[in-house]
Amino acid sequence: MQTIRFAMDVTMQWVDPLLVWTPTAGSGLTILKIITHPCRIDIAHFPYDIQTCELSIGSWSFSTDSMQLFTPFDSYQPSDDFTGNSEWELLSFTSTAELDTSYEEADFGMVSVMSFAKEPF
Repeated sequence: MQTIRFAMDVTMQWVDPLLVWTPTAGSGLTILKIITHPCRIDIAHFPYDIQTCELSIGSWSFSTDSMQLFTPFDSYQPSDDFTGNSEWELLSFTSTAELDTSYEEADFGMVSVMSFAKEPF
C-alpha cells in the first residue's frame, strides 16, 4: 500500500439564523491540512501506469439532520490553479455526495476519485 499526500481546500458553510461566524471579527481561524491517504497502486504497466485513488469524507458525529456534505462540481479538469509535481500528472478528479444508509441514522459522505499518470522520464 502506498500513500498519496495532497493539500485540500474545504469550504464549510451553514445556515443558522442564531449563529453567525465571521473569521475577521473573531480569531480569523483557517486551517490548512496536508492529508496523507493510503492508495493501492498497480505498477503492472510501469512506467506507463495510471493510478486511481478514492478518498471518502464524512462525519461520524452528525447525521443528515445536522449536516450535509456536497460538492460544487461533479468533475474537475486540471488547469492553471492546480500545482502538480515532476513525478505525477493529475488526469481527472471527480467528486460526488453519497447518502450512506447502512447505519441507524443516515449520513452524507463525499467520495472523490483522482486519476494520475506517471510523467515521462
